[in-house]
Amino acid sequence: MEAIMAVLFFGVFSAFLVGNEPVEGRVMRPDFWDQFPDMWRGVAPLSGAQQLDVSRRNRFEDWRNAQQSVELTTPNGARNVHDSIRDLFPELPSGGNGDGIRTAMMSLGAPGNVQPGLGRGEFSLSSLFPEFQMPLAPRDWWNGPNVCVERREEDLLANSSPNPVNSSNGDSNGNNGGSIHINSCTRSPDNEMYSCVTEIRKANFHRKYSVKYQCCYGFSRENDASLGCSKAIPMTNLPDTLTNLKLTALVQALSSDSRLRGLLESAGNFTIFAPSNEAFEEFQRPINEVGSNGPSQDLFTTLKSSIVSGLVRSSDLTDEQVLTSIVNSSIRINLFATPSQVITADCARIVSLNNLARNGVVHIVDRVIRPVTKTLDKILRDDGRFSTLLQLLEDAGLTGQLRDLTNHITILAPTDAAFRSMERGVRNRLGGDGNCLKRVLQTHILPNVICSAVVERNAITANILNKVMRFDRDVDRLTVQNVSIASADHMAVNGMFYVLDGVIIPEEAKSLLQIAKDAGLTSYISIVEKANYGHAIDSLHNVTIFAPSNRALDRLSDRRRSALGRSAKDLTDILQFHTVRPSVLMSDFKDNLVMNTALEGKSLRMNIYEAFPFGKNIITVNCVKITVANLRGCDGTVHVLSNVLIPPTGSILQTLESSGNFTKFLDGIRKTGLDRTLQGKGPFTVFAPTDQAFALLSPDEAQAMTSNATLLLDVMQLHIFPRQICCAGIMEDSLFFGQYSRSLNPTYSLPLHRNRYGEIRIASALVEKCDVIAENGIIHFVDKVVYPKNAL
Repeated sequence: MEAIMAVLFFGVFSAFLVGNEPVEGRVMRPDFWDQFPDMWRGVAPLSGAQQLDVSRRNRFEDWRNAQQSVELTTPNGARNVHDSIRDLFPELPSGGNGDGIRTAMMSLGAPGNVQPGLGRGEFSLSSLFPEFQMPLAPRDWWNGPNVCVERREEDLLANSSPNPVNSSNGDSNGNNGGSIHINSCTRSPDNEMYSCVTEIRKANFHRKYSVKYQCCYGFSRENDASLGCSKAIPMTNLPDTLTNLKLTALVQALSSDSRLRGLLESAGNFTIFAPSNEAFEEFQRPINEVGSNGPSQDLFTTLKSSIVSGLVRSSDLTDEQVLTSIVNSSIRINLFATPSQVITADCARIVSLNNLARNGVVHIVDRVIRPVTKTLDKILRDDGRFSTLLQLLEDAGLTGQLRDLTNHITILAPTDAAFRSMERGVRNRLGGDGNCLKRVLQTHILPNVICSAVVERNAITANILNKVMRFDRDVDRLTVQNVSIASADHMAVNGMFYVLDGVIIPEEAKSLLQIAKDAGLTSYISIVEKANYGHAIDSLHNVTIFAPSNRALDRLSDRRRSALGRSAKDLTDILQFHTVRPSVLMSDFKDNLVMNTALEGKSLRMNIYEAFPFGKNIITVNCVKITVANLRGCDGTVHVLSNVLIPPTGSILQTLESSGNFTKFLDGIRKTGLDRTLQGKGPFTVFAPTDQAFALLSPDEAQAMTSNATLLLDVMQLHIFPRQICCAGIMEDSLFFGQYSRSLNPTYSLPLHRNRYGEIRIASALVEKCDVIAENGIIHFVDKVVYPKNAL
């Protein structure tokens, strides 16, 4: 039920968030979706496709003409539209979860956000929950004049890699006999383009149907309320358009090259990313930066590298799109969702879009776009300042990222001088640990192109380790993770790079002791220093330290604290017992995981207890809770514990014998032969009654156990469990849920309780002391003997 409610809420909440740009995913009746491809082609045949159903198209066109007179700004009007579709298409399912009308018409260009009429057997969620009423779509302006329509049908099954088909479990796409149908609609920020996509996926069928409406070339919308694109744009040829845009510096340069000007005056269509006057003047000044020789470059080759064949309007631009210029250099388009959308071409910000000419489009950019023909690897090698970075990337097996032509990455590239200025200790760690080196280098790689144009004050992104990277701009100074950026936006065919004055040192590059210091574990650090154990920890690789918190060490009893301080060896043994190899990350955690410590012959056991039904899982190491996990350093990981781990000194039987207060319990264990069981590897949990607990038995109970060997075995077995049950794993009592565990006695499952004061009981026996660790399990001292129900 929880899962069902979560899905329902997510669906409603998602619709509420997207507003006028709905995104839907519904399972429709198969008969409707079987008809959808024919219906699609019937409305507007694809190139070379036969028109399969004229009557269906006529009905749709009739509906389109009729619905224009219906007022869509009110809920009643929207419902009337929906009902009129239902009358024209009676075979389509409608209402509730089967509202195929609403989904299908949206992908065909009809208004999408309509609700079915009430009182005719349908159900409308928004009628019951008005606060989740989706805003109605804007007026369907795309049904007006001068709107061009582009439709595509894509066979995704033909383009996917083949998978073996299991006839009993579904098709090669992983569908189990059902079908998935997803519809989404979007519009451009200038509201001159509206597009919808419907994807249908079922057995042996996976297709995508797309429709895009936009103002035909040479027309634009009068305003957001107008129907169609009725405003004609006066147009001239490209050179005159550049003059009209007052791009005087560019026009003057073009006048010096008759061939280039003649090209732009020809009948061919071109798109120009034209630099503003300020950008062109900046380009002509002497510049000292990577990959540029300033004004000595071939000016006209540079200008041609900003010209693309064909008409490319803003509605055609997509993120990480790569255009090819007329001189075969690449132009990378990026779209950034800042408070207002930013579009860049080779990281030059487009400051004016869609200036239309008779034979092309002009987008004005704030920087001259230069020829880009090399990969990141080639540019960095040719530069000469990045030999250390390139060698380290090769050592870490990451050079392929710089050569992959399909990539679109950002490299934060420290210079050789930046690496030389690193602290010697950090350099040594990088040289001694390949995993650490790789993580440091991956910190400097972003999975997408991030242009400096989008950093107005600060911006946050993630690197390929999915770690947060923060860019900041202060006047003219740009930094990333507080490291200065010397220069930005150096483009390659497979991404771009920044030049850094320093090396970003992530947490992963720090020593484990530094990680512990940064986490505020001062008491642990004090013990390390007292034992003179710091150098030993620094020399370890691929380890995990389970470090007690300051509170854990501060609340140690005087006796235990004095025992810790007897000698450096005692302290070293304790520190080694908190250190395991190999490194154990949170992703490696599992119940009953046994980890070998640096203290010879000693191990730790991890247990995971589910805090059913709503709580967070409790993770323990030797019954001590992990409070903070995954503090990663260069040489391993630090996890923080709520208590100090004390090495066990013997088995369960040896620990009970050394206590001296369990003679009667041990006598019963030996008489029943369970001592042989408890000599095993375990782990076992023993709820051990003290001698005082046995003294509380009634004379009849004590006599029965003495005379009845079967009863004695039953009683002893009730106190022994074939698993590790830490006190931390016994949850507080709940009104609806109880916690039970089965002992070695197969007849009984015993209740485990924790009350609101933290008192723990097994059945009616109170646990007086928790978590006495032995080499093959744990012992809890209890104040009563657990007696079988109705045994007498």
